[in-house]
Amino acid sequence: MPGSRSCLHSEVTGPAPLITGVRRMYRILAICDGMQPNCGEQAARDITAEFAALGDQYLSAQCEWNGTELVLRADSEWDEQGQLTADYFYKCVLACARERAPTGGVSIESVEKVHEDA
Repeated sequence: MPGSRSCLHSEVTGPAPLITGVRRMYRILAICDGMQPNCGEQAARDITAEFAALGDQYLSAQCEWNGTELVLRADSEWDEQGQLTADYFYKCVLACARERAPTGGVSIESVEKVHEDA
């Protein structure tokens, strides 16, 4: 009907406004198996420190030894597939293990897209 307005039609002509105060984040969970049990706890501490030393590349990163595996949880703004994080995690594992390299490898268990308040 001429002159009537429908809620299905908008008069907004530009792009949608940006939501301020929110940024895209990726929560990455990676596992390393095959680590020597006598190295696990120290490796977890060293890897956590190594990720912290990267500064703002990771907003949070924590590595833990669960008795059989190293488990890394990291939040990143840029690694949407988790592969770069997993690669760096494995390099850290090799550096920590020194002469006793793990018999397994690193696998990406999950990457979850989350939003964080800025």
